[in-house]
Amino acid sequence: MAYLMYVSAALTHLWAIYAPQNQYWIMKGCRTAIRFVSQLVSIAPVYYVNGNHEAKSAEHARLRTELETLGVRMLENQAEMFDRGDASLQIIGVNDPRMAHEPSVSDAEIMKKELISAGVQPEAFSLLLSHRPELLDVYAEAGVSLALTGHAHGGQIRLPFVGGLLAPHQGWFPRFADGLHRQGETAMIVSRGVGNSLFPIRVHNRPELLLIFLICN
Repeated sequence: MAYLMYVSAALTHLWAIYAPQNQYWIMKGCRTAIRFVSQLVSIAPVYYVNGNHEAKSAEHARLRTELETLGVRMLENQAEMFDRGDASLQIIGVNDPRMAHEPSVSDAEIMKKELISAGVQPEAFSLLLSHRPELLDVYAEAGVSLALTGHAHGGQIRLPFVGGLLAPHQGWFPRFADGLHRQGETAMIVSRGVGNSLFPIRVHNRPELLLIFLICN
């Protein structure tokens, strides 16, 4: 289930990042994403969180309507709890800080408020869906168990023995471009995703979809 929740959030972002200045490609990418999600919802529950491009796109409302029509659960600073036996799983979804439209407030401060609003439950295993990997400090401070993120596009261009070259909100040689990272009791997985940023080329940086297994000890 975690796999489907994460992939839906990553792929529906395609419509905005493929060519944000070209209406034709925006709509083409949106239709592709909707077709993909329409198949996912027949397999398992699908959850979606907003990324930074949704904050400035005129097509966001239309995309939201189509996703909700398909039965996708939009998590906007919200959480849902699942219980099985003695174990509890809390799924948390937060908006990208840009959705707050508060340029005078730092992304970290906005994220702190969003996590408080969502209500992280310390007694449960908390699975956070968030677009931003560079805010790992905030997730750890909030007591998140596992954060699933993206945004970095794998560093766009990857150099042998070095890693990603450039990522939004991290700059050159980003620390959180892909893979598994840990801080204290919090783990974070960064997906390279399948789309591009404003620079529409990947080098040594294959797109990826992640399959994540949560195993209860």
